[in-house]
Amino acid sequence: MRTIFYRCVQLKMRNLRTAITTNFSIFLFFFFEFLLIYAYNLLLSISNSFASSSATDNFLSESSTYKLEFLVTIIKISLLTFLIIFSIFGLFRFFIFLNQQFLLYKEELKIKLLLGATPHYISCEFILEHFLEIPLLFALSHFFIQFIRTKSSYLFSTRFPLDLNVEQEYRLANLIMITIFLIIFGLLILVNFLFVKQKVTRLQ
Repeated sequence: MRTIFYRCVQLKMRNLRTAITTNFSIFLFFFFEFLLIYAYNLLLSISNSFASSSATDNFLSESSTYKLEFLVTIIKISLLTFLIIFSIFGLFRFFIFLNQQFLLYKEELKIKLLLGATPHYISCEFILEHFLEIPLLFALSHFFIQFIRTKSSYLFSTRFPLDLNVEQEYRLANLIMITIFLIIFGLLILVNFLFVKQKVTRLQ
């Protein structure tokens, strides 16, 4: 495993420009995923605060409250829909990228097979090369959006009557997001490893 890791670092340095472009795209993907989740939770907190405020202080009329709730519901559904579509698009685009990389280095993989490398070794090296930085990029985008959220929370709290449970809701959303990421990341490694191994075996 140490040899494979060292070899993957060498391959990354050889294709540094492609690696930087790919990693930046993955970082933006995770960043906008967290941004959509934060926007959804923030909107949910604002809507709950307006609802409780109108119920206690009669600040809004019944008609205005209904229109506000209807508007907020539409926006929340739109955010969730865009989040799901964006996630599916990102996974599909990454799978296409892996397939393009396999076709690009197909001849090099054949040479490795002729030199005695096993399909298992080649598949591990290929998968590790393209999945190496994903956990780091996920964590980096998470901390970056946390920084933005901290800086913007005061601005929103002064303009909107935010719910007191917004922090708990956001932490729960973060926990769910991290759990989903770990599950999807593990499945992606397994599925792509089997897919690449099958294609490498066919090269023999």
